[in-house]
Amino acid sequence: MTWIKDRPINLLELRATYTTGGGPDKTILLSAERHDKTIVNPIVVYLKDKDDNNFQIGRMAEGRGFKYIEVLDRGKIDIKCIIELNEIVRKYKIDIIHGHDYKTDILAYILGLLNPKVHLVSTAHGWIADTLKGSLYKWLHLIILRRFKNLITVSQATKQVMVKSGINADKIRVVYNGIDEKHWNRSDHHVSLRKEWRIPEDSIVVGTVGRIGNEKDYFTFLNVAKVITDQIDNVFFVIVGEGKSNEKEELVAYAEKTGIRDKVIFTGYREDLLSVYKTFDIFLMTSITEGLPNTMLEALSMGLPVVSTNVGGVKELMADGETGFLCKSRDVVCLVDNTIKIIKSKELRESTSKAARARILNQFSFDKRLQLIEKYYVSILSNNTN
Repeated sequence: MTWIKDRPINLLELRATYTTGGGPDKTILLSAERHDKTIVNPIVVYLKDKDDNNFQIGRMAEGRGFKYIEVLDRGKIDIKCIIELNEIVRKYKIDIIHGHDYKTDILAYILGLLNPKVHLVSTAHGWIADTLKGSLYKWLHLIILRRFKNLITVSQATKQVMVKSGINADKIRVVYNGIDEKHWNRSDHHVSLRKEWRIPEDSIVVGTVGRIGNEKDYFTFLNVAKVITDQIDNVFFVIVGEGKSNEKEELVAYAEKTGIRDKVIFTGYREDLLSVYKTFDIFLMTSITEGLPNTMLEALSMGLPVVSTNVGGVKELMADGETGFLCKSRDVVCLVDNTIKIIKSKELRESTSKAARARILNQFSFDKRLQLIEKYYVSILSNNTN
């Protein structure tokens, strides 16, 4: 594939998040790093909340070979923010603005009104709608997305949510998240963290990775840990991630209250995820909502058996009964039974591990995903539809 003009497409990736971000941010940053620069010239712009004192995205973007800009976000409607973004659009002669969340899609729409020749794209990564506020934002976001002509979603499940909300299915393209399988590969070069976490070598480690928040339902994770540790002595549970104020502290207090604090390790944010996954024997995800989770992609690529709630696009990512097992949300009994099944069978752990790695290699390569995205950008400009 080649771009038809004498310069690459100037792409503005626009995203709002907090602290270390999540799965979408890994995809955005890696895409910007890996784009064929003869086709796409990425300018990555992140909104930084004025009260976020632990914003890490800029550091994560350092030295990766693309232009990165932070714009201060002072509130819900920040005129200064819009003016600054509009200056970026004009300075870098942006062809496509690609939003990734409710706020940046609103801003992208405004920027599109100010710059009619600029094309708009949005990726729907999924929604957290477990509260009245979350449900309201989801509803408003879906209304905004109706005004976009170019829409991407990370799973068929998310597409169906969009179609049911009144968005034309023909405008929506499903592009699954991908992962760099060469990087996320279980290797003897990766160091186990059992010694650091004071976990005996002969124990089974059940772990999860993800930003701490209501959507991950870590209280169910701890309830599963309670039932299993009451039955089996040599099993430890690990939660890797940080969240907003007091969320981690509430989980720690709950673990203490239920008497499992000595069997649950809260690591906080970790950058050495290859070693984290190397330490796990089983990946357990208890989310009540997901799009297509990057952490599960990482776990499967590292050859980990997975036990997960069947939410969002998870069933499209993993093969139930082959790479692990699926359960309904908050179904502690199912989650416990299937986790114990894997704990007790070394043969099952080995077979699901092989199946997990094979599924990633066959269907979720990051390079293939990136080529699809680049082809999509080229088609938007070639068709000259706004």
